[in-house]
Amino acid sequence: MADNPTFGVYIITCNRWKRGVVTAKNFTDYHHVVRQSQAKIYEENGFENVLPFEDSLINSYTKVFNYLVDNVEDDVIAIVDDDIDHFIYRTKDIEDIMDPELVQAEFLRLAQMTYDLNIGLCSGTPNGNIHSFRSEFMWTGIPGAWKIVNRHAIKARMDPTIDRNVDIDYVMQENLLNRIILHERYLTSKEFRDSMTNTTGSLYTKNNIDASLERMELKWGKYFRYDKGRNLPLIRIKR
Repeated sequence: MADNPTFGVYIITCNRWKRGVVTAKNFTDYHHVVRQSQAKIYEENGFENVLPFEDSLINSYTKVFNYLVDNVEDDVIAIVDDDIDHFIYRTKDIEDIMDPELVQAEFLRLAQMTYDLNIGLCSGTPNGNIHSFRSEFMWTGIPGAWKIVNRHAIKARMDPTIDRNVDIDYVMQENLLNRIILHERYLTSKEFRDSMTNTTGSLYTKNNIDASLERMELKWGKYFRYDKGRNLPLIRIKR
């Protein structure tokens, strides 16, 4: 572990320069991770702190995620989706967070906790529903639009064969290999919606979804289930 650990926020984006800057408005210090062939057009459309990599190295979600974990200099990194409108405190009440310094501080706090505990992964919750809040932290859970990775401790790898459930597979790998993750539930996010980003589910055919679920069930057995009636994946690991 480093004597003076560093932390960086990495927003991964591809083909979305026309929409303009979204997620980065919530942070004070960040990088936009883009393919080399798109770097100039992103900069021309107002994106700052553009960090390009050779297209072939990051031309899929699993590739860019693993590449950042393997190659960036920061000790702890937040890998964040590019379609977060704003963040939300979700405890007994719901409070929108409009101060980027506060968001940056919360991510730094979670990164420091992850590093101090010497665990590999901290994930955020995808669900902002106040009625689903039970505690500030859990030891496993379905990940949302961002993950904090301690590069010195992480053992999981993004698996390109899983496709639609790759984030859940990543959490379950880390539970298996490191026995624990930090899953926070008090800070969640509201997704940005427009004609370009309102594509939930449309990128996958029924065959894609069924194949991914079958792969997960074969790989994880009784520890993974999918409630098709509620469209809800379940990690069945008791703590």
